[in-house]
Amino acid sequence: LCWLSTLFAGLGKSKARRLITYFNLPSDVRDVCLWVSGDLKKTGTRLGKLGLRDSYKATKLLRGVPREGLVHLYAVSPRGSRNLIRRYLADWRHVAPHLSGGEIASLGVGEGPLVGRIHEDILRLRLEGKLKTRTDELRYIRNLPGVRAQKLRK
Repeated sequence: LCWLSTLFAGLGKSKARRLITYFNLPSDVRDVCLWVSGDLKKTGTRLGKLGLRDSYKATKLLRGVPREGLVHLYAVSPRGSRNLIRRYLADWRHVAPHLSGGEIASLGVGEGPLVGRIHEDILRLRLEGKLKTRTDELRYIRNLPGVRAQKLRK
């Protein structure tokens, strides 16, 4: 799949769609080829503006890239971007909040998009090393302005 999708690099999405249709490629292959055809260069440019301190931004950017796309991105990237890709694969992609969305909602946040924003903020703070434990996350939520945090069973 990595080799096949190389043929789509720089092709542009409209030409890539025509070629994919012509060859009747399966959806998983199609997704990778479309990403390589249109998003490889754009993602590489954005990644090149980041450093190791930008763990959250790099993670947010790379978590939407197909695995085979990461191979292509690594192959065409300068050393600094390669370091970010390695750190993402080794460490950052495995970081997740200890609290689920349901647990955050039950703390008095309520249902809705605020839960998702808080969950994403917790992820960012974890990647930045500012929240390390479940207790840190609970304390963070309890200290949010306007949130009447309930006690959550451990």
